[in-house]
Amino acid sequence: ANKNTISESTLQSYGNCLVISRSTSNSFFKDDFQSNGINSDCVYFSFSPTDSNTFSDSAFNAQDPAYNDIRFSSFSSGTSDFTNVKLANRKISFDPFPDPEKMPQARFFWYVNAEVKDKNEQPIERAHVQAFYENLNAPDPIFSVYTDIEGRVQQLILLGSLHDANGDQYRS
Repeated sequence: ANKNTISESTLQSYGNCLVISRSTSNSFFKDDFQSNGINSDCVYFSFSPTDSNTFSDSAFNAQDPAYNDIRFSSFSSGTSDFTNVKLANRKISFDPFPDPEKMPQARFFWYVNAEVKDKNEQPIERAHVQAFYENLNAPDPIFSVYTDIEGRVQQLILLGSLHDANGDQYRS
């Protein structure tokens, strides 16, 4: 199925908790994925296409520490995004992938909340806040914003890491 939204749910299974197969553009928000059996991954991306699936503010827990919180089969494809998620085992795997042009990717993002105060702990309005990806040697900031009347910037989402079958391609 495509373009579904699942939110604030707990999905438990004694096998793979969630299998995404020939399914794109689905959104998962504030979900708890639990794979309670042995020999099972928590979320398994199976057959193509499996791209443009997004997971936000969710938790992934493969109870068997030998298995993966997230696994991509050699038949999956596309890019899936994970924002502010918790991986209980901190394990993501990619089966050997025969076609580098169609290799799946997992992008992990984090929220950034910023507040600017003076030495007396008073908020500073219109303070200029910028951030750069240090390890990309990019000259342009990834964001450049001004604080509001309370000295805060609107919540931002930043790329934390990018993974594929070749390993970590980027880590902030």
